[in-house]
Amino acid sequence: MTVQAHLDEYVEQAVDLFDRAVEATGGGPDCDLRIGGIPARFCFAGSAMSDKILPAMRHLVVDEQVSPELTLFSWDQQSTGIALPPPNWDLLDFHDRANARVSGDGRFSLCYERRLDLFSITDLQRDVAIAWTHDAQMLPSDFQGTPLERLLQSWLKTKGLLVVHAGAVGVPGAGVLLAGRSGSGKSTTSVRAIESSLLYAGDDCALVEGGSEPKIHALYNSARLRRDALEAIPAMEDVVVNPVRSRADKALVFLDTFRPDQLATILPLRAVVLPRVRGSVDTEVTRAAPIEAYRAIAPDTALTMLGGDARGVLALIKELVSELPCYHLSLGTDSEGVTRALQGLLAGEVR
Repeated sequence: MTVQAHLDEYVEQAVDLFDRAVEATGGGPDCDLRIGGIPARFCFAGSAMSDKILPAMRHLVVDEQVSPELTLFSWDQQSTGIALPPPNWDLLDFHDRANARVSGDGRFSLCYERRLDLFSITDLQRDVAIAWTHDAQMLPSDFQGTPLERLLQSWLKTKGLLVVHAGAVGVPGAGVLLAGRSGSGKSTTSVRAIESSLLYAGDDCALVEGGSEPKIHALYNSARLRRDALEAIPAMEDVVVNPVRSRADKALVFLDTFRPDQLATILPLRAVVLPRVRGSVDTEVTRAAPIEAYRAIAPDTALTMLGGDARGVLALIKELVSELPCYHLSLGTDSEGVTRALQGLLAGEVR
């Protein structure tokens, strides 16, 4: 049996198993969404998986029925009693990357994320995706904050949209990406937008539409806050999803339940900003080279790629940062100064 024939049969079997899971549970809260403007339909067997996936994407749910360009079928074994056998990995050209086994070609993208115990497969010919786990209750809060990130990235890149590891803030009519490796201050800077007049479109994951007029889409409405950031916005304590957590785990908040008026679903992309922590009080803005912006975005973005045209995606990131102004944002300790600096960038006051 060829690889294509095996995976074609596998997806068909998976959809049949989903139907059995629906029969066992009586169905779930199916919904239509527009993700980066692209219509999709999410179908669930029971509520176990929907409870983990939908909260971070509620802002994308639409009332009207759409003609989906992707239909997701999702369930877990614990609540439905229906298991999903693994594909025959021995037939596939796969590799292990970032604690995940991945395989991809022009039609199928597969991923088993070991830490999450989550298996997903996307079939671009059928416009179908499957997401399954043994027990949805074991999925951690970081999955709830950015659910199905790998699956969505593999699908959305075929629509000309890039899921990038960056925060995003803005004002009506202008937005910036906040890029940097862990510890750079990008998440803290994104979250500071919540306590100011700035709009928020993500703290660690954003959806970018390229072209002559690039845009930022808010893929998720979530924010994950370190202890010090949460203490700076005490009103958020009441809406933290995971109040009982380890010291290493971040607090998870869904912005649509806290300050929905500050959640921006789409913003014109004007610049790439590279935050970095400094010890002084004042915040300073200086020009950055495009290669610095590329290095801030590309490595973590590449870790979530499921194969396929990875080089093509990285080339698109390089093209994006080459066509946009890039800046260093040396973060001072005065939070109002950080906000003023961002407002100046968004207003085009910094050259």
